[in-house]
Amino acid sequence: MVEFADKIEDNKVAEWRDHYVNYVKVKRLSDMAEKSAKARDKFASENNLEESGLQAIQGEREPLVATKTTLYGADVEEKNTSDKEERLQSLSREVYQRKQVFRSLLFEESDKVREFYIGELKALENQLNVFIQSAQSTYGAQPASRFSLARSQKRKSMRTLVAEKFQVDKRQLQTHLVDYYESDQEGDETLHYLVREVASLKRALLDLHRQSQLLNNFSMLNYTALMRIVENWNRIFSDDPIEQTEVLRYPDLYDGKASGRLGLKMQTLYAEWFCNGDMIEAQAQMVHKRGDGLEMDWSQLRLGYRLGICFTLIIWVCWD
Repeated sequence: MVEFADKIEDNKVAEWRDHYVNYVKVKRLSDMAEKSAKARDKFASENNLEESGLQAIQGEREPLVATKTTLYGADVEEKNTSDKEERLQSLSREVYQRKQVFRSLLFEESDKVREFYIGELKALENQLNVFIQSAQSTYGAQPASRFSLARSQKRKSMRTLVAEKFQVDKRQLQTHLVDYYESDQEGDETLHYLVREVASLKRALLDLHRQSQLLNNFSMLNYTALMRIVENWNRIFSDDPIEQTEVLRYPDLYDGKASGRLGLKMQTLYAEWFCNGDMIEAQAQMVHKRGDGLEMDWSQLRLGYRLGICFTLIIWVCWD
């Protein structure tokens, strides 16, 4: 559990830090409820109250109140429980209260994650739609053909371009180089502008894809955290379990499927516009660089920090 808490901290996106599950806090409340339940069961066992305290243990109800009866015309206050049973009921009430606090925080954290995820997902979908509309308004409903031209021209060397323009062999270019620079400059500028625009569009789409990957990681990390918390709770309180469907009311939003589909849509668009429909090439080009926030491992830094503290303490002890 502690290692997973460190994993969450290591992989948090700085801008989204406040929207992750507060794993440590929720786990602490679960541990407190477990501690109270163990103290209650231990007290009941030591005082042989398993039978008489059965309702208090199972239902964790409020302690029974004192009642009054009339005996020979006088009001006599009669206690329903002994002092030990009252103590057991008090412990059971503490367990009940801590369970309620835990459940309240768990559902609050679940709703916090879900609301943020939905908001970011909608914003990203809107940005992608604006990006597509902007490109299509500039380059037509099917911009792939124009992008393909820019892609093919960008790969050609200057000698090849001149040879194609004058329809001569590359070895006979000396007499045509000057003519190339003096003719059709407007067309060349248009082509170079298109090449720059394609590069800009690629960067924009790659940035959107990166955001979808970060959102996908956010979803799966929080999904795993919530599932671990629920599984641990159900293992401890098998008589009072929490259904996963209670916590994950919209499982499609938690396990990364929605953001995964959006990322796949971006990959398909990239392949169609910039890779002649080659999905494998598109995926290869859209692999994000290390250090962009998708893969973070601070374990070495944490180890160095701890070793530094130990080394400082050793020097301090030796000095004294």
